[in-house]
Amino acid sequence: MTDREREEFEQEKTAAQISGDYHLKAKEMELEVAKLEAKWSSWLKLPIIIITLPVRILFALGFVVCMARKSEPSEAFWEFMQV
Repeated sequence: MTDREREEFEQEKTAAQISGDYHLKAKEMELEVAKLEAKWSSWLKLPIIIITLPVRILFALGFVVCMARKSEPSEAFWEFMQV
């Protein structure tokens, strides 16, 4: 192996090592982000449920009233329910 080939081999080896280190660091950062997202989503679920529960109860009452009158709820009602 000539000096030039040895130098090229060392450069490729160094580049591969740097690339591997970069990908490893990127994966670690992705895991940290996923952990933070899971943490925030678990904390946000309870307030969202507390806020949406009375709204859903009102929609249920509106639906019961429509069924008692034997009429179909409007399209706007169904569109709003999907949100």
